[in-house]
Amino acid sequence: MDNQQEILTDSEAGWLAGIIEGDGYITIITQKNAKVKRNSGLVVAPKIGITNQDGLIIERASDLFKKLGASGIWLVTEKAKDCSHKINADILHLSTARISACYKILIMILPHLAGQKAGRARLLLKFVESRLAHKHFPYNADELQIIKQFVEMYPTWRRNKGLEKFLNDYTPGTEGS
Repeated sequence: MDNQQEILTDSEAGWLAGIIEGDGYITIITQKNAKVKRNSGLVVAPKIGITNQDGLIIERASDLFKKLGASGIWLVTEKAKDCSHKINADILHLSTARISACYKILIMILPHLAGQKAGRARLLLKFVESRLAHKHFPYNADELQIIKQFVEMYPTWRRNKGLEKFLNDYTPGTEGS
């Protein structure tokens, strides 16, 4: 596709939103960055993905990610652990944690989201837009508040421990993304 970016048709955007709403996730993660020397080398990144056993669904979603010009797309295959109730099929995970890719996806699917993930998508879009504007600067107070909101939207037993650690250890003014 020569690295060109296109927009999705309304039906493509609606389909992708429905798959993400049903079998996907819209979240913030922590990851190690060797270039970051402070705060344990942790940085925060948006992440959008889909988990499914149907390879054709994952392939279509991947094609739509690529049509948007989204880069940094990962496809991971995991052996199913207990499929006594289903056909013994691999579990496929399609995701991206690149800020620009998440932005492109969010802009297209947000009007089509209706459930809980719509709120997460709006929150993540604020974070992504802020990081795109302040890419090489430390996390600002608004971004830290968004990270905190992501932590708090889950029950304690399901919270992202990496994000909690990041918030506890983060020293404002010492680290960029």
